[in-house]
This record gives sequence, C-alpha cells and structure tokens, in this order.
Amino acid sequence: MSGPFHGGSIGRNVLLPVVGPWEGDGARQGRYPVAMHLPGLAYSGPMDAIPWRETRYPGVFWHDLAPDAEGPARTVLVRMNPGCGYPRHRHLGPEDVLVLSGAYQDDDGRVLRAGDFVRYPAGSEHAPRGLEGGDGGACLLMAVAHGGTEHVEPD
Repeated sequence: MSGPFHGGSIGRNVLLPVVGPWEGDGARQGRYPVAMHLPGLAYSGPMDAIPWRETRYPGVFWHDLAPDAEGPARTVLVRMNPGCGYPRHRHLGPEDVLVLSGAYQDDDGRVLRAGDFVRYPAGSEHAPRGLEGGDGGACLLMAVAHGGTEHVEPD
C-alpha cells in the first residue's frame, strides 16, 4: 500500500470488533475500556499538509473529515502536541478513537500508541494529553464522536 497510511492490509470482508474484551499483548487496560492494537497501522505523511483548525486549547488542532455529514456524529483528525490535550470531559455518546501517529496518555496513566483503537462509551470521562513521538512530536488520531462532549470540572 502506498501513501501516508501503511501497515497490514484489512480486507473489505474483515470485521473489526468495536468493543472488547481483548486479551494478550494487544490489550491495554485502565479505568477506561480495553484498547485493541492493530499492528503496523500508522500515518507517516507530513502533518503540515493537513488544513488544521485551532481549538481553544493550546497545542490541540483538528480537521473535519466529513464536513457535510448530517447529525450529531463528527469524524475528525485530532493533533495534540506533546504535553497538550483536552481538559476532563464526558462523552454524551460513544467515541471511537484510532491513534495514527505518536501517543497520548489518559488521566488514569494508560498510554495509547499508533495502531491502538479504543471505544469510550457514552458517559465515560477522561482527559487525554499528547506525548512525545510521531511526526513533529505530535500525536495524531482519528476520532468519531457520536453525540459530542461536555466539560467536567476536576474533583
């Protein structure tokens, strides 16, 4: 496969599970749902080629992959520079996240790296922060948020 995405091929008739449990080296657990690792899946293209939009959070940018989509679901790329991220928030619907480059750490200490996929269920809360790694040191992920989020004040 050529282009910025590379790794193992996934045939069109292969269904990937969206919820766990997964076991073995590919499973990572914490306070949040089990993550699934897709070996070899990564983005290696230049991040500057993507038309990023700033967020209100320093060092966090996004790009809408489906700007004409109707309904509450959003499919976006998110770039978090090292040490930057989103404050604690609650998911109003499920959120599917696939890390494409670099890594991020949730506030429970769990680290998700390129190739990791996780589904945060509706009602779940977390505060992700980008870690060093990937192109330009940033974490790149694709997220599909079904229903949005709301800010949660820290305890």
